[in-house]
Amino acid sequence: MAHAGLDRYTHLPDPFGLREQLRHWLHLPNVVPVSDVVHVPSVVGRQGFLPLLLSTALAEVAGNMVYVSLLERAYQLGGKAASVGGVLLIQSVLQVLLGIWAGSMVDRLGKRRAATLATLAYAALAAGLVVGQTILAVYVLASLIALARLVLIPARLTLVPHVSSKGNLVAANTAFAVVAGLGLFLGPAISAALIVLTDGFQTPLFVAGLGLLLSAVPLLSIPAPGARVRSVEQVGIWREMRSGWQYIRKHGPVSKVLLCLVHYTLIMGAAMPLITPLAHKLGLGSEGTGVFFSAVGLGGLIGAPLAIVLFKRVGPSMALLLSGLLVPVGLSLTGLMDSLEGALAGILLAHM
Repeated sequence: MAHAGLDRYTHLPDPFGLREQLRHWLHLPNVVPVSDVVHVPSVVGRQGFLPLLLSTALAEVAGNMVYVSLLERAYQLGGKAASVGGVLLIQSVLQVLLGIWAGSMVDRLGKRRAATLATLAYAALAAGLVVGQTILAVYVLASLIALARLVLIPARLTLVPHVSSKGNLVAANTAFAVVAGLGLFLGPAISAALIVLTDGFQTPLFVAGLGLLLSAVPLLSIPAPGARVRSVEQVGIWREMRSGWQYIRKHGPVSKVLLCLVHYTLIMGAAMPLITPLAHKLGLGSEGTGVFFSAVGLGGLIGAPLAIVLFKRVGPSMALLLSGLLVPVGLSLTGLMDSLEGALAGILLAHM
């Protein structure tokens, strides 16, 4: 029998043959796709779609401005790469320990309310970075920012199906993914420009806080979701976790993808704290941190269409292998080069 997870999307256009590549990789039987086309107006016209997209765009740009300022502030106060690594370690530990709890909070509060409250808290914490004068204060603020994001992200993601029709969910998710990629590129770039113009990080944080406040406004115009689906509390958090691990163990392709993601996350987790010290080593100062993180976003934007081409040309397994090889090559190039151009080229390659 055909796989329902892929068959529900057979009415969508597949110009690069990705569906059949996935079907071959997952050893699924073939079906004949339907040649219907998803029209962008049918996605945009859904009530609440544009407000959520606008809110996401503002929040992603502002959030990445806060992220750059947070790492830069940690480096200024701590004076070493370990200080930046501490921020990333705190955020990672909280994500692992409290990720499921954050999802349950979204279920309790409701998607729209949780997204609005988390965004407002995020804006207030961004302003708090301006007055944080010790590395301990930065770590506390980094922890609170991580908690706000842990609630905001699942709340916003679960609102996407609510503002999208079932047949256009793939197109809607694509639009939000593109907006997130643009935010990762534009946010650090704007931070770098403001640091150069104002000679400090206070203005970028003020602009970021204002952007987060503005991103909460469109959320108020989104229709309240209807009846909620079964929440985590009703079935038990630990039972949900056990069933998830059992599913991963039973499905080999899922395990392959997760292993690739773990490999990528471990390497990037070790490399990301070095970006800020590298910017200072090259004499770029605070604005260099923004430029380098903007290159991270640009690498993702370039890599997405290249990944589609690779999937079409060589298949999913080889595409994952080639993409994985770009990471160590790019990071090695970044470390070996003593120039801005060489470091940017390495960062672009590593994040494609």
